[in-house]
Amino acid sequence: MMYAADVPAWESRRLVPVFFSLLCCLAATLATAAPKDAVWTSQLTYQELAAKAKAGDSYYQALLGIYLRAGEAGLKVDFALARQWSRKAADAGHPLGLYNLGSLALSARDYEKSTAFYEDAQLRLARRVASGDPVGQYAMGEICFIVEPKDPRQAVTYFERSAAAGYPQAQATLGALYLRGMPPLLAKDEAKGIRLLEQAASRHSLTARFNLGMAYYNGDGVPKNNKIAARWIRLAADQNFAEAQYPLAELLMEMDPMANEPEAIRLLRLASAQNHAAAKGRLDELLQAKGKPASPLLAIPEAPPAGGDGIGKEAAPPDGLIVRRYEDGQKKEEVNYKDGKQHGPYVYWHANGRKKEEGSNNKGQPDGAAVVWYENGQKKLEATFKAGQPDGQVLRWYENGREQSMEHFKDGRPDGLLTQWNENGQGRKETNYKNGMLHGLEVQWRESGEKQEEGNHKEGKKDGLWTSWYESGQKEEESTHKEGKLVAARVWQPNGENCPDSKVLNGAGVLIGYHGDGTRCFRATYLNGEQTERRSLHDDLESESMARRTPRPSGQAPEGPSPEEEAAPSVLLTEPVVSSRDIQITGGESFDHDS
Repeated sequence: MMYAADVPAWESRRLVPVFFSLLCCLAATLATAAPKDAVWTSQLTYQELAAKAKAGDSYYQALLGIYLRAGEAGLKVDFALARQWSRKAADAGHPLGLYNLGSLALSARDYEKSTAFYEDAQLRLARRVASGDPVGQYAMGEICFIVEPKDPRQAVTYFERSAAAGYPQAQATLGALYLRGMPPLLAKDEAKGIRLLEQAASRHSLTARFNLGMAYYNGDGVPKNNKIAARWIRLAADQNFAEAQYPLAELLMEMDPMANEPEAIRLLRLASAQNHAAAKGRLDELLQAKGKPASPLLAIPEAPPAGGDGIGKEAAPPDGLIVRRYEDGQKKEEVNYKDGKQHGPYVYWHANGRKKEEGSNNKGQPDGAAVVWYENGQKKLEATFKAGQPDGQVLRWYENGREQSMEHFKDGRPDGLLTQWNENGQGRKETNYKNGMLHGLEVQWRESGEKQEEGNHKEGKKDGLWTSWYESGQKEEESTHKEGKLVAARVWQPNGENCPDSKVLNGAGVLIGYHGDGTRCFRATYLNGEQTERRSLHDDLESESMARRTPRPSGQAPEGPSPEEEAAPSVLLTEPVVSSRDIQITGGESFDHDS
């Protein structure tokens, strides 16, 4: 999975050529004293920003438009509303309004319109840069970076100046660049990249949240950890960022396809509503699997060929053996039908001629033994089906031939021991099921082989003692549960000392989480055994509440968003940890953001 350097992610732009290199240099060397203008500072709160924008200040109107486009300050991405605020600022002659209109046009791949807006903004942006405004510096850096002819060296200079002033979007962008490196301008420095991303995430930057998630997924600068990756990417997905919704769906399917499929489908729907091509393709694949009699464990066969004589007579249902081939004549599938339904043996082949899948159907449903192979010939899955449902042992392998999982089913539901391995062969998880519910001991290990967590379930809920350990092997937490509710808990710091601020008794209290380096990462509050709030503690600012409503320019009718800009509904993807709050400004209007 790839990183995002901005919203949307940067790509090669084929804009109408303009003299941006000259302008980048002009902005960098401009020595003429500029009039005193409003500038962004790290002390600016979202409440102040929104109030000043509504009061008619064109700088803050433009800044609000940028926040809405880029998901800054925890705002839900809303291109239509971003355009309205940016247009209001641009009509007042503010260059950042014009810049953001250019960025919005670029997102819609309207390169000529984007160039026109950038041309209108460039000279006045140069004055903003000279006045020391971090937002103006970042905007000019973005133009230098993405618009032909590019000047990446000057772009990096702008990003560094803006990041040094604390502007989160610049920190997040520069952090992503350090993670992957950009020789000879920037040497790869994962530690610095992570540090910049964490600084930006502490101010609710969407780009930082997403890139931190990708760092944990890829293991860049931090230990690979899919759970932490999913948590960060989910925060960005909550902000209506399709580029986060799609990989989060894929990550959830990778972690536990059977349990996470409904959530993955919902995320893919959200991304598809914004015309995310890959999400649309994956969504079609999953929905087709759900609509077919074949099990989602197996490949989805093509529809049988239509019968009839081609002049309007009703098609006859297929019956007997149907053979299909690839365009080069290579056999693609052999499937038997009876009364229009798959019945009897079937075989599928990869385009390279290797066998892809083999099994048997009974009246349209998988029945009996089935085997699936990778393109390289390595076995991928081996299972037995009964009336369309897995029954008995199901085995999976990685493409390198190592075991991935072994689980047991009864009448289509997990029953018995589930064992999972990492791709390096190290054990990952052992847990027990009974009648489709978690029941019995569960143990999880890290890729290094160190035990990570251990505890028991009873009828699908945590029950009894649970213990977790840091990567160093030091005990992290002990907690007692009853019928899924937390009864008591204590926490140790990575150095082995007891955490003085963590204590839960009789289902009420507070738990503090720590990073391996000893810094605090979250604070969770419990009442009656249930978590009522969970806050990330990056500089005590990051909050896990949802992205919420934003003010609309007064006196301006809502614009109808284009299909790719249709804002998805604000949906909580995890258990509610912080409830939504409406914050009144003036005139009865309200907005929501991360607190």
